[in-house]
Amino acid sequence: MKLSYDEQEYSKVLKREIIRLEEEIKRLIACNVKLIMQDELERKRYEALLNIKGIGEQAARMLIIQLPMLGYVSRKAVASYAGLAPYERSSSGKEFKRHLGIGKSRLRATLYICTVSSLRFKKGTLYDYRMKLQNRKNDGSKLKELSKKR
Repeated sequence: MKLSYDEQEYSKVLKREIIRLEEEIKRLIACNVKLIMQDELERKRYEALLNIKGIGEQAARMLIIQLPMLGYVSRKAVASYAGLAPYERSSSGKEFKRHLGIGKSRLRATLYICTVSSLRFKKGTLYDYRMKLQNRKNDGSKLKELSKKR
């Protein structure tokens, strides 16, 4: 499909703008990293996050920005802040389904991406959990103990 002169010119302008925006993103990332590395506490948090399987440089920066309380509060508070803790709905004795989602959706998305990327590692947390479950299923000792009690 051949583009007209106006379309070609417009296409060139868009390509230049995309290149400019990509350079601006790189500049902002470099500035962000510089700020993190200048503060000793933030640098330690950044390095600690990088040691976790599935968290890369971008995810670590996002978590530092979105979770300023990381390292100061409990994991339950962080889960609640991120919207990962189940909330119970009840009213005058009636029980409703528990639900998630009262929290930061971008933070939840970042944590989800980290979890999914950690699945790439052979020794990731989900892999270890599945292996423990598999070992329990293969080990019939618990079932034997339960059947003896009856």
